[in-house]
Amino acid sequence: VYKARHTRLNRTVALKMILGGAQADPRERERFRREAMAVARLQHPNIVTFEAIEHGQGERFLVMDYCEGGTLRSLMENHDRLHPRLSVKLVLDILAGVGYAHSQGIVHCDIKPENILLQVQSKGW
Repeated sequence: VYKARHTRLNRTVALKMILGGAQADPRERERFRREAMAVARLQHPNIVTFEAIEHGQGERFLVMDYCEGGTLRSLMENHDRLHPRLSVKLVLDILAGVGYAHSQGIVHCDIKPENILLQVQSKGW
């Protein structure tokens, strides 16, 4: 995943690259396409917004919101202990996003601190 500047939207985005691009295993390309289609259906404040699939220089990318706050793993590693109130808020936000995805027939299959992205807001994470 790369941090990039979307020139048409004039904002920072995240690019998730499919390994191998056009030469990738057809199963990997199909998995990538299914992931893109699934993410595109989800519209929830606790789920990263999918913008597009872009092609360039023989590669394919998912274009998604860039979450400036990093991952839950990095937050956990940079603090000895999270305040209980923050911990509960994060868990409730994660459950709200996962619950919404499940209501849309999507199962994440890889929920872990590295895959929980945080957005910096005026009142915290």
